[in-house]
Amino acid sequence: MKIKYRDEKEIGFLCVYAIYIFVYLLNSSMLQLNKLLEYVTVVAAIVLILLFLLKRKYKKREFFIGVLSFIVFAFAAHSTGKDQLLLFVLFIVCSSMASWKKILKVSLGTIICSLVCIFNAVNSGVIQDYTYLHHEGVTAHSGGFVYYTTLPYIVMYAILIYLYLRGEKIKWIEVGVIFAISYEMYQYSTTKLTWYLSLGILVLEIILVKFDCIQIDNFVIRKVGPWLFPVIGLITILCCWFYKASSTFWFGLNVTLGNRLGLAQKAFAEYPITLFGQYIEMYGQADVAFGNVSYTKYFYIDSGYIYAILGYGVLFTLVVIFMYSYLIYYATKRNDKNLFIWLIIVLVFTVVNNTWVSLAVNPVLMCFPIVFRSRNSMEERDKI
Repeated sequence: MKIKYRDEKEIGFLCVYAIYIFVYLLNSSMLQLNKLLEYVTVVAAIVLILLFLLKRKYKKREFFIGVLSFIVFAFAAHSTGKDQLLLFVLFIVCSSMASWKKILKVSLGTIICSLVCIFNAVNSGVIQDYTYLHHEGVTAHSGGFVYYTTLPYIVMYAILIYLYLRGEKIKWIEVGVIFAISYEMYQYSTTKLTWYLSLGILVLEIILVKFDCIQIDNFVIRKVGPWLFPVIGLITILCCWFYKASSTFWFGLNVTLGNRLGLAQKAFAEYPITLFGQYIEMYGQADVAFGNVSYTKYFYIDSGYIYAILGYGVLFTLVVIFMYSYLIYYATKRNDKNLFIWLIIVLVFTVVNNTWVSLAVNPVLMCFPIVFRSRNSMEERDKI
């Protein structure tokens, strides 16, 4: 995987991004490098601010969107106490300094290196592979991470990145290998959601890319596509808001979704919807013995849409939805099928998972400034 650099600012941006991903993922594991992550976050933010100031030429709308995004993310970071949001918006604003494909190559390479380091730490006994015993008697492995669901979604995003980089050149043998990896990950972690989504990725890849059956730049998809994120987000919020445990339908759906509806409704009861967001206390008390974990008390907002509207605030949610909607508009306009597949998977995954703004594993938002500032396709942008 060769990467040719354009200038010093691009090298600086990609180096900072790679270091951040590496430390972030190691901290997500049982290594728990909180202090190092804090240090890297501060240094990375300083470097990105300097890079932003060194870039002298900005289009007016590009500068306006950048400043607006920074202000909104800053309010959300202050309200929630999540300083990582400031770094995320700096990555997004500065991403136009590098080409999109180079960002993805660095992202994929760093994710793989991070996972190799974590697996080596598990095998050498430095950290533990916690196992979670389900009611069915099935054992889920965490692979060195704090939660057993973390590794599967990291691998899922890595697959999306790989498929985008391969594009129409993807071969059947690669599709088969990806299927095998996804299945082994399901057997290892028992996480059904990422397994089903991985199958969905491959089905869409085969239909849209390999067989080229459907052109996504047709009139219907171009008109409907940009509305998907706001509509699905609103439906998710309304379902949680009007959830009734006494209803057979809602009760069954809540059980299927792992009590996410009940927890989300509890969140709405305890926290009001605000403009700039607020701190939400989430907890999971676990009994740990001989590497086996079972929860006795648990409150967590899994849905990205629910956490965004309650935790990050209305303004933040609208800005992020606008970015995703614009990316879908761009993907359908340019018939960019791999980008479209990526966005559809994020659209569905965000209903029950909060990784749509986690740039360490899901860098797709960094595509927004690159396509927003230019009328050219990303392939043409890569040639600049």
